[in-house]
Amino acid sequence: MTNKLSISITLVMVIIISLFLLASKVYFNTKEITAASESCYENGGNPSVESTYLTLGYSFKCYSEK
Repeated sequence: MTNKLSISITLVMVIIISLFLLASKVYFNTKEITAASESCYENGGNPSVESTYLTLGYSFKCYSEK
């Protein structure tokens, strides 16, 4: 009984930690994209963001009309 309880607790902790890390990555990606977009607009450009959901990555480009 004790062995099953330890495995269950370990599994739940791994899931909680994984969800926390996933949420952190999404949060900080959003903050980076927002900051880069605002900077692009301030410099007279138009931002273009492409997101990849499988790897939770993104590509950012600022197109300037100058």
